[in-house]
Amino acid sequence: MAAIVFVAVLLQPQSAIADVNDPRPGNSAFEVLGSGVKQAADSDGISAVPTLASRDPAASAPTIRYEYRTACDSGAYSADTGAAVCPTDPCPEGSTQYRQWEISPSGERPMGFVCSGSGPPAAVEAAAAAPPQVTDAMVLAAFRRVPVPELRSVSQPEDTTLVNFETIFHAEAEPFTETVTILGQRVRLEIAPSEFRWEHGDGTTATTTSAGAPYPRHDVVHRYADAHRTVRHRVVVTWSAQWSLNGGPLRPVTGTVTTTGPTTSLRVAEAVPALSGQR
Repeated sequence: MAAIVFVAVLLQPQSAIADVNDPRPGNSAFEVLGSGVKQAADSDGISAVPTLASRDPAASAPTIRYEYRTACDSGAYSADTGAAVCPTDPCPEGSTQYRQWEISPSGERPMGFVCSGSGPPAAVEAAAAAPPQVTDAMVLAAFRRVPVPELRSVSQPEDTTLVNFETIFHAEAEPFTETVTILGQRVRLEIAPSEFRWEHGDGTTATTTSAGAPYPRHDVVHRYADAHRTVRHRVVVTWSAQWSLNGGPLRPVTGTVTTTGPTTSLRVAEAVPALSGQR
């Protein structure tokens, strides 16, 4: 399929970025259009190139420019098929994920990802080229790529509990730090669990901001009403984050990540008192 390319002198992605999720981008390449552009056909397809007739002949083209390409055009290819390798698209529904590329005399350099609902982010011309700013949408997309643990809910008693008994639940949830690079800049993510939804396996759930704790504490408990059954419980965790750019102050990430832990079997039994001896 022929690639369609749009060329720009300077990109400012924040003017056209929107949060998005899961349309699968194609293999077309994009460069955002500035002004004074004409189309020219070549053997590979159609490209857009700047019209230089209206420019000052003494003015030179910028040494660095930035272009957006669909995420599948990432520079990574399958050794088996030669096809482009598409990263997982974390963008909200209704938008498409684009990777930004820095084009300079020394070559091309892949940079960060953005989400846009109306094609590649818009571009403007400026007297001097400058790299685009790191935006909240870029940080959210990076946060959604960070491997976040899927926590297992732990019950006490662990294998068999009793009907109408306070079964204790907890999870091993710890905050952690991840450092990523966006547009060539260092972004530190401080990630921590912010909400826990406990699915008890009997059709009931409970939501807490606490990860619970082992006995003797009773932070998160549940009483099963029906005996002689096996339930499968689990915990769904919402993770929030703050981010810092190049060692600057922390600010909240405008979005969360949710993970669903594995299920664990728990037998619900009924205890019957019995006289075992006499003194």
